[in-house]
Amino acid sequence: MAQFNISEVNILSDSINSEAEESAPILTKDGRVLFFVRTFSEENIGGALAGQDIWYSQLKEDSTWSRASNLASLNTIDNNLVVGISGNYDTLYLLNSYSGPLRKKWGISYSTKSENGLWTHPREYDIVFNSLGDFRGYFVAPAGDVVLLSSNSEDSYGEEDIYIYVKENGQWHEPIHLGPEINTAGFEISPFLTNDRKRIFFASNGHGGYGDADIFMIERLDDSWENWSKPVNLGSQINTKGFDAYLSLNSNDLAFYSSSKNRDFSDIYSAIITFEDESPAPDTTIWLDSTSIALEQDTLSKEMLSQSTYYTVQLLALGKKEAPELGFFDKIDIHSVTVYMGNDGLNRFSIGEFDSFSLAVEAMNSYRQMGYYDAFVRKVTRYEDLFKSSGKKVLGLFYESQ
Repeated sequence: MAQFNISEVNILSDSINSEAEESAPILTKDGRVLFFVRTFSEENIGGALAGQDIWYSQLKEDSTWSRASNLASLNTIDNNLVVGISGNYDTLYLLNSYSGPLRKKWGISYSTKSENGLWTHPREYDIVFNSLGDFRGYFVAPAGDVVLLSSNSEDSYGEEDIYIYVKENGQWHEPIHLGPEINTAGFEISPFLTNDRKRIFFASNGHGGYGDADIFMIERLDDSWENWSKPVNLGSQINTKGFDAYLSLNSNDLAFYSSSKNRDFSDIYSAIITFEDESPAPDTTIWLDSTSIALEQDTLSKEMLSQSTYYTVQLLALGKKEAPELGFFDKIDIHSVTVYMGNDGLNRFSIGEFDSFSLAVEAMNSYRQMGYYDAFVRKVTRYEDLFKSSGKKVLGLFYESQ
């Protein structure tokens, strides 16, 4: 199991969270649109006591989220949910059927984006599930060829178990039950498969933990879909005494999940989750220096891109229009600080380049003792020609903000 770091855990603003309940967040691959579910809202189709509705928010130029809107064209008085998004954002996979009242609980539907930007009426997806219980949830991979099912089916151990359906050569294989290491007599719900297909996040009340439901992670052990690691609890940074579930993670390490830790209803939170065994994803856009030039990692010349990686200690993250407080870096040499300007709208202030994780952790502990309590280790790919004069650029952020 790869080591992982969790940082920058934040509740989303009231442009997304409300007095109602928000859950099941899922982000488009480009990071620009966040879909989620709102429950118990008077603004839902059918009102507060009807089903769940799909809502969405768009990332604005100032890197804040727009006021959420109801996706009315895809909502009914029943439960509605986005369970997957294609990589190019031209298809939404949706909970249940829209074919009629007798089939409304029949599997998965999909809607495509028309030329005018509107979503078409959903049609049933070409998958038939062996058996479905009264409670079920889905996740559809961006390519549409892998479906995770959470259901209390006939062969479930108790409540909902997780199954995997895989499509090869145009045919769906028989479902794979993940077995007793993962499925329990309790429930296993809200499964999510990462874009690299290496990990599944899910929520369960059957593995112990901190509260009503905790979020866990498993790793794929080989090229098959049958062998997975034992579940690992994501820990107290994510899990609480409340109900924690529906974690999704995009290629830029940005996670969204829902938690009821502070009240009766769930809200949506964000976090950064990084893994120590990996470099940034090949299609990740990294914003570097104040010129804000986007560099696609897979299009950089061989002379510019070094395949080596290093560890750095992140001290602070702020919105791109914010500046560190004067005096924040007084305890260290500011000229040794590098700012990474991410395409998620955050400036990340880091220090040091370490060849080993253990050296980076040692440095992190030193900075925490100096008062930088949010310091943590991040692994990045080295762009040798692009990180010069980093301290001057950090100073420039102070001057430009005044």
